[in-house]
Amino acid sequence: MSTFSADIFIGVLQRGPTSRWGFADIRGMHPLAEEYPSAVSLAVAYRYEKTEYDYAHFEQVLSRSRRQMEGVVQAADDYLRSTDVHYFVVPVGGQDPDTLLGVFPHKLAATRAGLGWIGKSSLLVTPEFGPRVRLQTILFAAELPANDPITESHCGECEACVQACTYGYIHNTLWRTGVNREALFSPFDCSRKREEFIPTLGHKHPCGYCLLACPIGNAGFVS
Repeated sequence: MSTFSADIFIGVLQRGPTSRWGFADIRGMHPLAEEYPSAVSLAVAYRYEKTEYDYAHFEQVLSRSRRQMEGVVQAADDYLRSTDVHYFVVPVGGQDPDTLLGVFPHKLAATRAGLGWIGKSSLLVTPEFGPRVRLQTILFAAELPANDPITESHCGECEACVQACTYGYIHNTLWRTGVNREALFSPFDCSRKREEFIPTLGHKHPCGYCLLACPIGNAGFVS
C-alpha cells in the first residue's frame, strides 16, 4: 500500500473529463468533518447545446454527465484504494424525504473548495459554467492543503433564474455562508411539483429552467 500523494491524485483527475476540482477545509462545517476534515470537490460541466428548452436533450445531457462523473469517481477510487488514506465517497442520491438533504452537502464542499458560490436558485454557480455542473465529493480523514473558500454570492442584481421559475419558488435572495436554504428557494414545493410528472415520465421531472437560464457561462439559452 502506497502513501497518498495529492499530486498523483490530481494527475488521476486530469486524465478524466473533470471540468473543475478543488480541495476544501471543512473543519467545523458538518458532523462528518469530525472524522473527515478535508474534501475534494469535483465538477463535470453539462454540455447543453440548444438555445431553447428541450426536455429530451436535457435528459441526455444529464445522463452523459452522470456517466462521465461515474468514470471520474471510479478512477479516483481505484487510486485511493491503493493508498493509506482513509476516505469516503459521498453518495449523490439518497436524500432524506423529510428534509430533502443527503448525507453530506456537495455544494458545501464546492464553495469551501473555491469552485463557485450558491446562486439565488440554491444551485452552485461556477464562473466558467454557471450552475450547469454535476458535483461529487470525496471526504478525507487527512488534512490536505485547501483552496480559498467562496463565502458570498456573486449574482448581484441578476434575476434570470428568479424569472425563469414559472412557479415563483426562487426568492431573489443573495447567498452568503450561513444563509438557510429555505431563504433562497422553496425546496419542498419544487420537489412536489416535479413529482407530479412521475406517472407520465416514471421519475421526477428534471426541470432545469433556472439552471439553463443563468447567464454566467451561458452559450445562448433563451428561457
